[in-house]
Amino acid sequence: MFVRPRVLSILTTRRCTAACDHCCIGASPRASGAIPVPRIHGLIDEAAKIPTIDRIVFTGG
Repeated sequence: MFVRPRVLSILTTRRCTAACDHCCIGASPRASGAIPVPRIHGLIDEAAKIPTIDRIVFTGG
């Protein structure tokens, strides 16, 4: 069974105030790097083509 996506979650950076050992993305206060704004715009444009996506969540940092 295929589940159609409803939410696009965009992790803008891996920087986080916590440093949880169980973090699946390796986020921490020392993490660096961020998604460039033009790339975020591209992700939103692509998500707009998927009719089941009804919300976008920005997280990270």
